[in-house]
Amino acid sequence: MRRFTAALAFGASAIALSTPAMAQDQSADQEQQTVEPADDTNVIIVTADRREQTLQDFAGTAFAITGDDLKALGVQNVTDLQNQVPGLSIANNQGNVEVYIRGIGSSNNTELGDPAAAFHFDGVNIPRPSGIGSAFHDIQRVEVNVGPQGTLRGRNATAGSINAITFRPGLGGFDGMIEAEYGNFDHRSLRGVLNIPLSDTVAVRFSGLYQENDSYYDNVGPVQGIDVAEAQDNLSGRAQLLWEPTDRLTILVAGDYIAENGTGYTGTNFALPLGALEDGNITQDQFDSIDPREVIARGITPDLNTDHWGIRTTIEYEGDGFNVEYTGSYRDAVYDYEATTPITPNFPGVLDRLSERDNPFTPEVGDVINDPIILAENLDDFSRFRIISDSRSHFHELRIFNSEGPFIWSIGGLYINEEQRSFLGNTGDRGPFFQGIEFNTQTDTDSYGIYADATYEISDQFRITGGIRYTDDKKERTGVAARYGLALGGGSFECCLGVRVGTEGFEFAAFDRIIINPDSDGDGTISEA
Repeated sequence: MRRFTAALAFGASAIALSTPAMAQDQSADQEQQTVEPADDTNVIIVTADRREQTLQDFAGTAFAITGDDLKALGVQNVTDLQNQVPGLSIANNQGNVEVYIRGIGSSNNTELGDPAAAFHFDGVNIPRPSGIGSAFHDIQRVEVNVGPQGTLRGRNATAGSINAITFRPGLGGFDGMIEAEYGNFDHRSLRGVLNIPLSDTVAVRFSGLYQENDSYYDNVGPVQGIDVAEAQDNLSGRAQLLWEPTDRLTILVAGDYIAENGTGYTGTNFALPLGALEDGNITQDQFDSIDPREVIARGITPDLNTDHWGIRTTIEYEGDGFNVEYTGSYRDAVYDYEATTPITPNFPGVLDRLSERDNPFTPEVGDVINDPIILAENLDDFSRFRIISDSRSHFHELRIFNSEGPFIWSIGGLYINEEQRSFLGNTGDRGPFFQGIEFNTQTDTDSYGIYADATYEISDQFRITGGIRYTDDKKERTGVAARYGLALGGGSFECCLGVRVGTEGFEFAAFDRIIINPDSDGDGTISEA
């Protein structure tokens, strides 16, 4: 039986963070082969640089953790990894997975940004990992590489890379598992795996995850019937077909689908209680006792809809003196979120002004706008926003390599094409006239990369390693980026009435709206029309 041992490496020293766990026999070319344990049980095997070797021989810093250990540690989502890997930070920012390794990363989630820490699933680069957390089931192991990885993998991976590796179909053995959970906040979870060998050379594997829970927030405001953030209704499934027609050739075809729905992630707005603390309206003890999950909701129930699916093919051939590996993938990720943010968490005095009025939605004469006590009209006169991201990407990588010493080398090339539609709409009603923004663009990306990496082992104690990479990135964006101000009244805004478009009945046209060119004849003058 084969074993895989996971560890954290700092240069040539290591700290083993997990116990040996059983794993299926996989292909080293796909970074999934396990090895027979050495006589010394302290020897740790990793595939951090896309070949198997002992951790003592790996000239870098890497971390690997098995699927069994992920389960034992309660890791159910990719964001949970940050509590298990030193120097790793993973956050969910409005559905986008932001990865920082040793403080290096990127928070640019726009269509023009690319992660500084590359995220891979089974070796496939994921340019927009929205919803990818729900694909975290039937995982064999996760590997985290620290430092630039351009000569071996990735795209713009200056901080490092994360590769989540799933179990492949197993030949010659029928296997299955089902697991159910129930917890507080009406948490319900169901996971299942089914492995079916169809012949000596063909096997299929299915896995799935269903997860649902109520919101972790509590709406304590006077307007009830509005749900708040962090309720989840997620579904994910994966199917794989493995064919090994010969001892040298392996072909794997896989597809997955992810649906994340619920009320999304708006967070808690502490601007009002901070202002109340600064102005002396509440004490420090009262501020410290605020429960950030007790919020005053308004407007609409947040609505999150994420659909993310993909297909991939991996072909591996073991030749005489070198191996060849090709990976191709297509992914389609749509993220659509519409919400209003909570006005404030509940704190002493925040609701007093509401209960003192005969008409809670009409401000009284003499109200002070910057008073830390919440103004009643905010419950009815609110702003809203909608974010839509539609990413369709192609990934192709061809790699030729040799993993046998003393001369170990790899040469590869990759091509990534991504077509994106992006929309951000925001309205603000509280003012003498309507204010809002629109960001409505289409972005096309082409990226080519050629890389090479080589190591020559002069002796057991000394070796020379070098690498090189060339990348050509091109992005082109067209569309609208505008800020609007609309009013009823005179042309100089001397007698204007408010325009209510952010409340009930308002819908963003998003991708369906007609984009009008205000300078249709191109003479530089905006027409009256």
